Amino acid sequence: MNDIYKENKPSGAPMATRKINAITLQTVLLDDWLDRLITSMYIVLTGTLFSVSLVILLGFNY
Repeated sequence: MNDIYKENKPSGAPMATRKINAITLQTVLLDDWLDRLITSMYIVLTGTLFSVSLVILLGFNY
């Protein structure tokens, strides 16, 4: 039987460490939630105003 893991050597680093790239990516993603919230609110507000304007222009009664 051939063991494919026999060439693996322990690195000596703890398993719970994070690389700097992962940490900076995480902080960027944490800051992006506000941008996504503002964009979503802008889209909803624009759609609502467009719908109300269309209803007023076409003269629909509620």
